[in-house]
Amino acid sequence: MVNLDYFYGSEGEQYRFYQIPAVLLEDDEYKKISDTAKILYGILLSRLAMSKKNNWIEEDTNRVYILYNRNDIAKKMGRSPNTISNAMNQLLEVGLIKRKRQGQGKADMLYVMNFSSREHNKKIDMPCKEEKEVSVSSDQPHSFYENREEKVYTNDIDIPSPQNKRTAYREIIKKQVDYEILRQSSYDMNIIDNIVEVMLNVYASQKECINISGDMIPLNEVINRLKRINFTHVQYVMECIGKSITSIHRPNNYLLAALYNAPVT
Repeated sequence: MVNLDYFYGSEGEQYRFYQIPAVLLEDDEYKKISDTAKILYGILLSRLAMSKKNNWIEEDTNRVYILYNRNDIAKKMGRSPNTISNAMNQLLEVGLIKRKRQGQGKADMLYVMNFSSREHNKKIDMPCKEEKEVSVSSDQPHSFYENREEKVYTNDIDIPSPQNKRTAYREIIKKQVDYEILRQSSYDMNIIDNIVEVMLNVYASQKECINISGDMIPLNEVINRLKRINFTHVQYVMECIGKSITSIHRPNNYLLAALYNAPVT
């Protein structure tokens, strides 16, 4: 057995990982595909970033594609080419990828399909009522912390449980995102605190649905997505804020949408 050391602090965040969407493990539609196929999807999903850097994007459709070589994938995963072909066919059957053969010995073009769009289709039949978003004046300065009292929705969240339960939720979220490590970083803690409060409002919400960028999404689905938020996702959101070149007039709405999308970006 190899003698390995423990992880300390945020050391685990420095490594590169392949992410497998939780929906592939939890959704009945995908339980029939093999673990190899699910890992393969995670690898293909990670290659989208490289495709964007290489500008492998169709001009007419703006769709991102990757160039797939079966033998390279087989070597990376330690599987036979036939096993990879079988896993690829499983992904094709459930619609997680689409393939375009180029012929003449060229690598196939693969389109990694957005699994979250299937989740979105499920939302259509949910009995969600439209909720009006908070309107913030467009002449307000580009600032998060000056709007910290702003609620994501027009009505205050109805919490029938005691206040100490809300406090407990807040502590759970802080542990989830490694709040103490974030405090030692150079990030604006006013924004970090806002992130915690935005997540808390969802966790404690009694609403049927939550408004994410104009889409009414079932509360449980939003909570399940936010439960996947970790330190690296918060880093991603903070980077998005730093790169924003336009004024953000609805900070909490922006944060909620960014947090919801972070695990699948």
